[in-house]
Amino acid sequence: MPLKEVQDLMKKGKSKKAAIAISYGEAGKSKREKRLSDTKKRTSKGNITAETRDKTATLSDDRFPIFDKKSAASALKLRGHGTTPEEREKIINKAAKYDPEAARKAREEDRGR
Repeated sequence: MPLKEVQDLMKKGKSKKAAIAISYGEAGKSKREKRLSDTKKRTSKGNITAETRDKTATLSDDRFPIFDKKSAASALKLRGHGTTPEEREKIINKAAKYDPEAARKAREEDRGR
């Protein structure tokens, strides 16, 4: 952490905690985002890490982890595999946070089932 940057921010009226958060680039993030930003979410091959799966799973048994647009699209694509209508709705609702347009289309498709 650059000490001079923190001191400058504190001189401008920021609290010590806020100055440290700004210097780390964490200002404005929720507690959940800060916790997840500390971990690597994907492996070098692009697979989801076990820790990320544990923290972001939509359903029990660490199924359907959703934490970005790519994972939301994958979950929406696979939502009908071994799921109940209630579980599909949970998947769609969580995916809507990252990809609202795809979630809207998925809801329309599920109405026909």
